[in-house]
Amino acid sequence: MKRKVFGIGSPRTGTTTLGYGLQVLNYKSCLGGSATANLLMPMITTKDYENLFKFIDGFESFDDVPFAHGDVYKILYDQYPEAKFILTERYPQTWYESFKFQLSLSEEYMEDADNDLTKFIKKNNMVLTPLDKCLNFGWSGLYDHINLTYGNISFPKSQSHIINVYKQRNQEVKNFFSDKPDRLLVIDICNGKNEENFKILKNFLGIKSKINSFQLMNDNKRNIEIFKNK
Repeated sequence: MKRKVFGIGSPRTGTTTLGYGLQVLNYKSCLGGSATANLLMPMITTKDYENLFKFIDGFESFDDVPFAHGDVYKILYDQYPEAKFILTERYPQTWYESFKFQLSLSEEYMEDADNDLTKFIKKNNMVLTPLDKCLNFGWSGLYDHINLTYGNISFPKSQSHIINVYKQRNQEVKNFFSDKPDRLLVIDICNGKNEENFKILKNFLGIKSKINSFQLMNDNKRNIEIFKNK
């Protein structure tokens, strides 16, 4: 197997694009998403690292939650001394709008859903927080990540708090790797420079490939179209 690569950037920083980019570079990828987060976040919250490591040992690259949760990167760094880490980041205000949009999808789902829970909520005029809606959408892993990272948030009241936590965590990652720069790549893959960014990624990993560009995945416009077609 190749040395492991962990994408440790927060959700909505191009983590899906990174995951598929690593996959096309022939990494055995554990692609991030709700199913992965739902399965693995409980291992993080209960510190069941033995089973987490067993899962990780079956793959070569990883992205999104739970690998992007808190300071899990420190545990991964200690366990996998040859691993490389990629911190995807983007301009904080732009990231916040994308983060807020992601949670709004669960709100739209609840408006359109026809199930007993949603009917009960509407009948009783219940007011749910973004986290409640996230959980009802089936994103239990993301719920745990957001709740533990940002607390019980609301929009737009929590905007400055959310952005500050996001910026602080990114800086903590950079500080941790400041004396080991060969182990960390910091990159904004949402800036539209797909060919340049993919070249940077390949150079960081020491990989030669005829593939020369990222394909942007999981962007907001695409998500709207997927949601409308469900």
